[in-house]
Amino acid sequence: MADRATRKLGWLADTLHVDSLVDPIPSVLAAIPALQPGTAAVVARHLADEDRWIREAIDLAPAREPVPGAPECGVRRLEVQTAGPIDAWTVVCAVGCRSRGEGCPCGMPGAVEGAAHIWPRTDVLAPTSIGA
Repeated sequence: MADRATRKLGWLADTLHVDSLVDPIPSVLAAIPALQPGTAAVVARHLADEDRWIREAIDLAPAREPVPGAPECGVRRLEVQTAGPIDAWTVVCAVGCRSRGEGCPCGMPGAVEGAAHIWPRTDVLAPTSIGA
């Protein structure tokens, strides 16, 4: 399992042309904000797939918590992804809805049609919320 994860993360780091010699995770995560939205979405899918594969293999629940006071209208339910350092946490739509692109009511900066809704933690959570 560790060998597969190491190869996958090394491949992602090489693909993004970032340092993968020691630990590719910080390099890959640091590169994401500078990527084009479509490329970032592909990288996020690779990371999510690997995370899911490892968690299923060791029977570990996803590192997510519901966002306190988040709107729940039957379509939109938000969760904070709590894996990694707190500054890297993101808030995602728990039901997997997709952005309609520019003008989408999600208010996601740089919204790209078909991309998952995802916001930086600081855009959604107040300083007194989860882990802040």
